[in-house]
Amino acid sequence: LERSSCPVGVSSLYAAEFDCPVLVPPIPPHILPENAVNHRTGRELWLEITTEGTKIEVTTEGSHYSPISNFSPEATFHSEPELYCHYQITAKEDRVIFQLTRTEEDQSALINAVKSLGVTCAVGLWQEMNR
Repeated sequence: LERSSCPVGVSSLYAAEFDCPVLVPPIPPHILPENAVNHRTGRELWLEITTEGTKIEVTTEGSHYSPISNFSPEATFHSEPELYCHYQITAKEDRVIFQLTRTEEDQSALINAVKSLGVTCAVGLWQEMNR
């Protein structure tokens, strides 16, 4: 960190050992930002952003959550402003499937919203974000 010529943030797993910004993992679109960001650290926070969404399958046995990549909602989708995401619902005979994703506008809104939680920077992988 001392030899770096640019700012460096580290994962919360290593942050205790260093005096630098803490990299907060991506906030899944089914989690409220205030429940995902520990803003009481007293440290500068950087948020990792991702295009990964969440699929929630609801059956009589309960709900199963899994990550989904490259999900683009079809024509019928809904917005959830508190989660900064869009979602699509598919009803099947034995289950209901919710697919949540963040549009570019949702990502921007999320980044603006987490500023109040101490996040000063957003970081994403070029290969992922350049779609």
